[in-house]
Amino acid sequence: MKMGVISVISLAAILTVVSAAPGGWSSADSNDADLLDLLNEVYLDNSSHSGDEVAVTAIEQQVVSGMNYRFTLQLSQPPSDPLNCQVVIYTQAWTGTKRVSEDGCMF
Repeated sequence: MKMGVISVISLAAILTVVSAAPGGWSSADSNDADLLDLLNEVYLDNSSHSGDEVAVTAIEQQVVSGMNYRFTLQLSQPPSDPLNCQVVIYTQAWTGTKRVSEDGCMF
């Protein structure tokens, strides 16, 4: 019985490590105030898109030599239909780096 419990715990630990997918993208809270502030500071304040026309539909994060945050945005530009696009912001806390590394919302 003791061996069975250890095996189940070991299997659970292995599955946890595998599902974390180091270097892969994982979901983040699209209502996280800090991430929305990051989007405003680094991207929206310097883009042609106003906050009124942008809705955040998803945020993903990826551990690299810092953090990548991929924002999926829906741009409302009447009279056209809304457009979906993605922006990736790279941050590195220990150097103070915050920059747009990919901008799929430039049309």
